[in-house]
Amino acid sequence: KIKLIVTSSSGTHGFSLPAFNVDLKPVGVGEEKTVEFTASESGAFDFYCNVPCGEGHGEMKGKLNVN
Repeated sequence: KIKLIVTSSSGTHGFSLPAFNVDLKPVGVGEEKTVEFTASESGAFDFYCNVPCGEGHGEMKGKLNVN
């Protein structure tokens, strides 16, 4: 089981983790959104901001490592 708590300290953003069908949007400044899911496999999974948020939007991505 995985529990993610997504917040924003600057601007409105989102969080997409396609491998586990996670799609949170929008998350405003000071707001908190939570999603829970079961990871059916281990590995490194891509996530990214799914709300166009201005300059640097394309760089808002990372990997979630599931062991």
